[in-house]
Amino acid sequence: MQARFLKGDDKLLAIERLRMNNMGVASRQWKWEHVREVLVDSKTWVWFLLLTVISIPSGGISTFGPLIIKSFGFNQFTTILFNMPFGACQIIATIGGAALATKYKCKSAVIALLCIPPIVGIIMLMVLTHNKANRAPLLVGYYLISFYPGISPLIYSWSGQNTGRSCLKSLPISLPA
Repeated sequence: MQARFLKGDDKLLAIERLRMNNMGVASRQWKWEHVREVLVDSKTWVWFLLLTVISIPSGGISTFGPLIIKSFGFNQFTTILFNMPFGACQIIATIGGAALATKYKCKSAVIALLCIPPIVGIIMLMVLTHNKANRAPLLVGYYLISFYPGISPLIYSWSGQNTGRSCLKSLPISLPA
């Protein structure tokens, strides 16, 4: 609506494209019926719960990750070094998850797939004894946990695509014949 470079029919075509994609335009008017709609919409609550469930462990793992590695029997400098691949795994999971979701056009399956490595990693950390003999499998388990950040962008994208509303349907716009 505010694109100054679009004139006349071009602006109408852009608006119509938004309408066909069930996307809306910015509205600066507060409407209480929208608030009520969000509060009673079960789909919105599912998105909220999904994002909350994935965000809660995120803070703990990020904050206490070095302590987890140190519990495997490493000194502080080795702990810092072994914590570095965690970020690389996060990047691979995020980019890989996005690529798979784009290729197969199915976010739910990719999200389910990305949930498996962290679950396996947590089970490994809980079951294996934290001693020097189990350092390698414990590190593998810790690195498997790092796949969880690939889930959040997919949930945000999925919720945005599935909750798009069109407020353009009521606009009095007619396209040229």
